Amino acid sequence: MTGDILKLLSELNWNNKEKQTIAIKVLSSRKDYNFKMLIAPLQNEFYENQGIWWKDIALGCAIVLSNKSDSEIINLLPDLLVWLQDLNWPGAVEVFERLKKIPYLLIKKYLNDTIYKAQIENDDQWIEWLTLLNKSLLTL
Repeated sequence: MTGDILKLLSELNWNNKEKQTIAIKVLSSRKDYNFKMLIAPLQNEFYENQGIWWKDIALGCAIVLSNKSDSEIINLLPDLLVWLQDLNWPGAVEVFERLKKIPYLLIKKYLNDTIYKAQIENDDQWIEWLTLLNKSLLTL
């Protein structure tokens, strides 16, 4: 990862709205980095090693991901669905709203696989959010 991408990621911090707004705009338009780095809940160890608390940048990461096209995030769906384990996590609502815009046929398999995983883990809250997403997609 290049230094300028890492700098932009750190500037997604919600504590500085001016820098955050610029970083969101730049990262939303760039395509020269691994978008998986934006899935903040799964990258917390990486960010911690960089001196960044993932919850400070999670909302900015979610907004950037929300600005990406379906084709740019389709391979990230399993990881994006993990973000829905807790809708209290920063950025989770934005991810939920973005996922509602993906055609059901594209997300169906990932969603069903994740619901199964949540059932195995007995994570009732996660199942609830995934089921709500499923119902939202079916009513469109």
